[in-house]
Amino acid sequence: MLPTASGDEAILHTVEVNTVDGRYAADQAPTFPEASLAGLAKPPVVSRTAWGNPDGQGSRVSPAYYPVNHVIVHHTVDPNTFRSGEKNWGDRVRAIWSFHTFTRGWGDVGYNYLVTPDGTIYEGRAGGDDAVGFHDTGNYGSMGVALVGTFDSVNPTGAAQDSLVALLGWKADQKQIDPLGRSYYYGCDISSYCSSPGAVVYNIAGHRHVTPRTSCPGDMTVELLASFRSRVQALIDTGGNPQRPDDGNLSIDELETSFARSNATWYSAGCGHGGHTYYTYATDNPAESSNSATWRPTIPERGRYRVFVSVPQGCGLAETPYASTLAEYRIRSADGTTTRRLDQNSAEEWVDLGTYTFDAGSDGAVELYDVTGETLSQGRVLFFDAVRWVPVGEDEADIELVSVTYGDGSCKHHSCSRRSAARAFYCSQSWYARRRWAGATGELALGWLLRSRKWLCV
Repeated sequence: MLPTASGDEAILHTVEVNTVDGRYAADQAPTFPEASLAGLAKPPVVSRTAWGNPDGQGSRVSPAYYPVNHVIVHHTVDPNTFRSGEKNWGDRVRAIWSFHTFTRGWGDVGYNYLVTPDGTIYEGRAGGDDAVGFHDTGNYGSMGVALVGTFDSVNPTGAAQDSLVALLGWKADQKQIDPLGRSYYYGCDISSYCSSPGAVVYNIAGHRHVTPRTSCPGDMTVELLASFRSRVQALIDTGGNPQRPDDGNLSIDELETSFARSNATWYSAGCGHGGHTYYTYATDNPAESSNSATWRPTIPERGRYRVFVSVPQGCGLAETPYASTLAEYRIRSADGTTTRRLDQNSAEEWVDLGTYTFDAGSDGAVELYDVTGETLSQGRVLFFDAVRWVPVGEDEADIELVSVTYGDGSCKHHSCSRRSAARAFYCSQSWYARRRWAGATGELALGWLLRSRKWLCV
């Protein structure tokens, strides 16, 4: 946390002691056996010298070393956008370094790495691999990574999430850390603040999992930790592919292997299903088109399935409405190819594209292309988020409306060509619609139900 923007002195509520065990001090980094000689590549990192550290690659304190077997995620609890006078995120990193070095008296920045909202990874504490940081009160045996910003009520950006996963994947692969597991953490054992039984902590943990009295790394980051662990495991399993295997639940996230996107420039946002979505910009010119994607499910058995698409909410990428109003989804099913237009400014998180017949297997798909008819200069965002297939029960399928008659406040009579056993249920829905639309005609009440796509027969 940095001093207040007004320059006022911060009020001290608690004191956190970070320990450095002198038994492990060293003048230079020792060589620890690498667990993976040809594993995942380290993502690009801006060096201390490159971001303008006054001490360059050196430090005012001699680094201590201990082999890393845990990764601890933090947030810096400062603004998510530039402060007045900041020209780039390197300015913020230098401010954090200064606060830790001089105000806290640590002699260097506490984190081993910092990830800024644009996805840039900055080198933190001097000393390289296995250098012990100052970040969770114990520190020995962990790599501390800070997401720059405050994430109590908003998600980290998609770019920051992607870079964090890449960094964690590299370290987990290098040190043979199980991303999904828990294990003994020496830093927890030597800390008087860590209360985990047996000093067993998630291998990829939030700061609060080590020091329960803190809210770091923010509630929204904590909600994403399970996803980060799964994505790191997928990176290791696939040798660098950022997608995780399809879990077979008929809900395809853009981070699963059953989602395929074109080899083009893509943007990420920290919103949408699972707290992450890809997006690009719509165009009306095929020559400018480069972005497309396919969601391909594995259908367990032939039948009717209702298709829903996720429309990310609250992304804040521009002043609303900024998303495409003409997103064109192509549904490939046993019925043929059907096109559905969708306004992605919808307030509904899941939008129904209709019901279709799908054969068992992976022949069916949903496709989305960036050619919508909107000019590139309009800057219309086109989201590529999750798609869900929901089996349609027999009582919901192929119902044809025959007649509806409304009385005052209740449903007097209706009939359907099929599913007579469901009449009472549908009748109650008609009565609800009549009451909701008090004073409206029966046709208008019926229209509300049909437009809401809740029922085909009332």
